[in-house]
Amino acid sequence: MELRERQLECLDAIRNEYLAGVFQQLVVAATGVGKAVILSNIKRYMADLLPGKMLVFAHRDELVKQLIETLREWNPDLKVGKEMADEYADLDCDIIVSCNASIGRDGAVRLLRFGSFDIVVCDEAHHSIASTYLNVFEQTGVLKPGSTKLLVGFTATPKRKNLKRTKKDQTVLETEDKDLLQLNSVYKKIVFKYPLRKAIKEGWLVPLRGYVLKTRVDLSAIKTTAG
Repeated sequence: MELRERQLECLDAIRNEYLAGVFQQLVVAATGVGKAVILSNIKRYMADLLPGKMLVFAHRDELVKQLIETLREWNPDLKVGKEMADEYADLDCDIIVSCNASIGRDGAVRLLRFGSFDIVVCDEAHHSIASTYLNVFEQTGVLKPGSTKLLVGFTATPKRKNLKRTKKDQTVLETEDKDLLQLNSVYKKIVFKYPLRKAIKEGWLVPLRGYVLKTRVDLSAIKTTAG
């Protein structure tokens, strides 16, 4: 298997930005361009700098399953384990894959048994200011001042409505507005972008096509709630 040019560029950007002192990174790439393949190669690209365990987590079971398959396909020499619900990864796993609900709910301690993580990868990173995500970042220490652990978030949609900060969160992040949590309070820099239009132009995604359907369905009796 060979990585595509843009995937290699992304991995190079992650490494170079880390060496430049950017430890909390965000990758913005359109759905379908192979984000799972990119994140599956991060540990290999960073092995000489960060040889410890890697944690990968997402917010849905089907995403976790897909990530495990891709990680194992690209890392046949590494041990990949699932830590989720009633499944427990072996302690000697090189890469742990989980969901935020299992490891990020209040009081969750499942990550503690693995010790320290050098790399934390967050899929669908536009959810990163949700409390379960913040709990994972707190447990792994990726946002602590002076930390040199690598946090990489992946998303196709980096815009996220600001959330009010809870009292519990105040020890986790610092923002200009103490009452708001924003994505830029978690990630310090967008290190790589591969937008939809560019992916279509370069032939990695099919062009969009819109269809208009005529219908006689009457929606006048349907009520509106919250807009």
